[in-house]
Amino acid sequence: MELFLHYFSETFAGLIVPVLVAFVACIGFGIIFNIRGRNLLLAAGCGAVGWLVYLVVVHYSSEILACFLGGVAVSLYAEIIARPRRTPSTCFMIIGMLPLVPGAGVYYTMKYLVQGDYTAFGAKGLNTLACAGAIALGLMWVISMVRLLLHIQQHKRRKKLQK
Repeated sequence: MELFLHYFSETFAGLIVPVLVAFVACIGFGIIFNIRGRNLLLAAGCGAVGWLVYLVVVHYSSEILACFLGGVAVSLYAEIIARPRRTPSTCFMIIGMLPLVPGAGVYYTMKYLVQGDYTAFGAKGLNTLACAGAIALGLMWVISMVRLLLHIQQHKRRKKLQK
């Protein structure tokens, strides 16, 4: 039990700093995108949640799956938060996915290309494209499911009104 608690506290502490850094970075980007007040904090929270999901999943699984589930978490959070605030979910989604963007992967892909290391260039480039595609798929999947559920809900309301 003691070993578990030590591992848990070490892992938990290792998650706090990166998640807080993602939160602060998202606040900075939110200010640049002119998001104000409580929406700014909620958008930054979206980025922190997405990054937390990414870090946990990448620890236990692949980077591609972590990108996908991070995108799902960002999109789901944005859709849930946007409804009661009557704000477009994209306000939260754009800020929320910024920590997930594989910027380092693009950098290293270009570095390998310039250095002439074409094997590393191809491998890193494919990994970066797969990660970006996984984020996009995660976002689109949740958006599609939300739209489908809203359509079904509207259809049921119409049927109820016609009776």
